[in-house]
Amino acid sequence: MRLTVYLARMFLHILRDRATRAVDQKRAPILTSKSSMNRRAFFKSIALLAFGTIVPYGMSQTTELAIHAESQRLPVFNVRDYGATGEGKALDTSAISIAIKAASSGGGRVLFPPATYLTGCFELLSNVQLE
Repeated sequence: MRLTVYLARMFLHILRDRATRAVDQKRAPILTSKSSMNRRAFFKSIALLAFGTIVPYGMSQTTELAIHAESQRLPVFNVRDYGATGEGKALDTSAISIAIKAASSGGGRVLFPPATYLTGCFELLSNVQLE
């Protein structure tokens, strides 16, 4: 996504710069046959912009699908099953820590059902996804 934004800004900057020079030098507008930007340069910049848009989008889709498919196979550890109340009044730190330790032993997802959890500091371990 960042590459796409960068290429779009670069392309617009080039067009704006050429338009400013054309106006300052009282030449023809940007994309006419008398312009300083020939057709080859124009289509090259369009190809770069299209490449920068399509390739990162396709790569991110593939990566997100792989991550989503992998996370579906991991066991789920619900913090409510480990004693978290989710009322926002009682301290849920110990229940969250126990759920994280249980999930880290073989990898897993720690699920927080919608609620307000009052917690202090807890250690995040490897192979754990928080949801």
